[in-house]
Amino acid sequence: MTLYQEILEELAEQDVDNRTLDLVMASLDSEEAVEQVLEGGSVEYPTDRTTGAGTDPASVYLQDLTVSGFRGIGPEVKLAFSPGPGLTVVVGRNGSGKSSFAEALEVLLTGNALRWQDRSGPWKDGWRNLHSGSRPTITARFQVAGKGGLTTVEKSWSENAEFEQAATTVQHYGEKRTDLAGVGWDGALDLYRPLLSYNELGMIGARPSELFDTLAAVLGLESLGEATRVLAATRLRRSRLEKEVRRTRLDHLLPALESLEDKRAETAVKALRRRDWDLDTLAGLGSKPDSEQESLGALAALEVPDEVEVLRVAEQVEAAHGELGQMAGTDSERDQQLLQVLRTALEHHRRHGDESCPVCGVGTLDTVWRRATEDEVARLTRSTRRYREAESQLQGALRSARTLVEIPVLPAPKEVDTTALSVAWSMWAAFPDRPDDLPDHLLSAYGLVVREAERVSKQAVARYSEREQSWASVLPDLMEWVAKARRVVATRKIIGWIKAAEEALKKATASLRAARWAPIETRALGLWKDLRLQSNVDLRSVELAGSRTRRHVDLTVEVDGTEAQALAVASQGEISCLALSLFFPRATLASNPFRFLVIDDPIQSMDPARVDGLARVFSEIAAERQLIVFTHDDRLAESLRRLRMPHTCIQVTRKPGSNVEVREKQDPVVQYFIDARAIALDAELPEEVATRVVPGICRDGLEAACVEVVRRRRLGRGEPHSGVDDTLDQARTLTRKTALALFDDPGRAGDVSHRMSRKWGHRFADAFWDANRGTHKRFPGSLVELINDCQGLAERIRRI
Repeated sequence: MTLYQEILEELAEQDVDNRTLDLVMASLDSEEAVEQVLEGGSVEYPTDRTTGAGTDPASVYLQDLTVSGFRGIGPEVKLAFSPGPGLTVVVGRNGSGKSSFAEALEVLLTGNALRWQDRSGPWKDGWRNLHSGSRPTITARFQVAGKGGLTTVEKSWSENAEFEQAATTVQHYGEKRTDLAGVGWDGALDLYRPLLSYNELGMIGARPSELFDTLAAVLGLESLGEATRVLAATRLRRSRLEKEVRRTRLDHLLPALESLEDKRAETAVKALRRRDWDLDTLAGLGSKPDSEQESLGALAALEVPDEVEVLRVAEQVEAAHGELGQMAGTDSERDQQLLQVLRTALEHHRRHGDESCPVCGVGTLDTVWRRATEDEVARLTRSTRRYREAESQLQGALRSARTLVEIPVLPAPKEVDTTALSVAWSMWAAFPDRPDDLPDHLLSAYGLVVREAERVSKQAVARYSEREQSWASVLPDLMEWVAKARRVVATRKIIGWIKAAEEALKKATASLRAARWAPIETRALGLWKDLRLQSNVDLRSVELAGSRTRRHVDLTVEVDGTEAQALAVASQGEISCLALSLFFPRATLASNPFRFLVIDDPIQSMDPARVDGLARVFSEIAAERQLIVFTHDDRLAESLRRLRMPHTCIQVTRKPGSNVEVREKQDPVVQYFIDARAIALDAELPEEVATRVVPGICRDGLEAACVEVVRRRRLGRGEPHSGVDDTLDQARTLTRKTALALFDDPGRAGDVSHRMSRKWGHRFADAFWDANRGTHKRFPGSLVELINDCQGLAERIRRI
């Protein structure tokens, strides 16, 4: 089943709607795919990504590691391993160059060393050995399943190169050189990291998110983490816009608008303070001024009749009135009056027909009269034409004058007083009774109107400009805000969709993560039980908790029946054991191609009981993996020997000039007799010295064999290490320690010789006493025979 199919099953279990389903599946593709769904498009569900399960990858074992010029290693030295499952313990005192091997392999495979990657100064500058003039080089050879020969990984630096300037090559036997990515190891090294340094052992709680990421990475759910990021990024882009809009509204727009004396600003403030923002009203403010500004604008644009026009109209009135005045009292005036009377009489006849004259009552208004009167009207019309034209011109001039002085509707803004202008214009519009006085009135009153109009207009222009400038300083920001706010309103629903998808993906991820983490947690808890010997801290659960910036690993423990978080109550040694409990399940997954594991200095801060638990765990892991442990502490090797667990021990020593030597370290008991035999066979050593030294070394070998038996027996039946150590310290002599080994009773030292003779023969009993006495005086017999007999006795004691 692919990961996508698993996600679909999880979402079906949640019964999410189609939009949420599409968004989650699109997030597994890309941000662009999510945007496409949000815009109403469809998404094609991918089906080709697997869960990470499948055939086991090609196994990789470490063949050897060669280092020169790096850290504490000067001239080239090789550390060889058996390339297969098994336990190798590399022992060396501090400063021997032991950890330089571990760091060299870490740098070779990862490009850095966690011990000093975050440090500066001497820590990083000291990567190049002080005593080696050659260029630093690290070479490791690996056995890779399916490859005919060895695979070589090499990192080297030129003479003056910085640490980051190393050249790294990888080459399968018979193939072209490439790099770690070229052979597909780079991702696996990040994912499984088969290296555990002492710094990592102690920093399990230093960076919760990093520990979470390290453990979660092996679950094969990294694409879900990326999908979570995609949805979050898509949502945050929109949420950031709303935050920006809200912040701009509170911090900028409202203070700026509230400082303005403008109806538009007041309207805008009300619209902005509404919970749902009145965006239509706000948008309208961009094109429509308020009433006060309209009034100011109208006053600013107020036009007074042009002076030339006023002069023309005044002259027109004066001319028309003068011409008509010249005809006053003449026949023309009299004929005009008669013409009007006759026209009235004709109209009366047309309406009422023939009748007596309604004026004199004597004459008769009939057809004859009508014809005569019409002829008279025609004559009079001809004779009064000039009078009528003069009269018409005067009326036209008066109409022009009235139009000229017509009082406009004057706006009344609060900020400009138009009273004086209204009074002046009203006075101008009030015509005198006599037409001949009108021209002077038009000209004399006009000046006051002009002055008041100019004053009002000037004030209106200034205030209009001031208000418009203030409004203009806010308007662009307001209109920009409105545009963004419309987008915010439109995306609120979309943000809700995205949040629903995020929640669905979060639940699906948690479910899948829990299912895949369960077997790893079970293994970690089992390992802890082996490592926690004589500890009152019991690990109860290991949970990958939280998400995003709050992701962490919950290490829940129980201390004497009370639950707590491990990091709050665990000792340094217990923290190291927790780190190992979490390291091994991840590093030993079947999907990890690296079948070798390298651990540096895991024994520090551990008491003897926990070292025994560690030895058992190491032996268990080594049954299936190649486990290489670097340590300066002999307790691990001693524990492995005592518990009779298969292992190889390699001794690292350092001589002057950073000359590091590597040799396989023998069993300590056997090593005593090897050393004794070397002294006995040294032809250059005086015999007197050899005969005094060799028996003492044989005695030490016998004592080591007895101590091994006592420890194995007593620890095996559950006695604490401290109690066993006290018992051995109290049994100060070889005879008492041998009695402990033979009888489990130091008080039976007198029965030791008899038991040896009866059980193994007199030869071994004699050798025992010769070795014991030989530390005080010269041994007269054959040193080689003494060594052989004592070694044989030691082996028999160890088999008890």
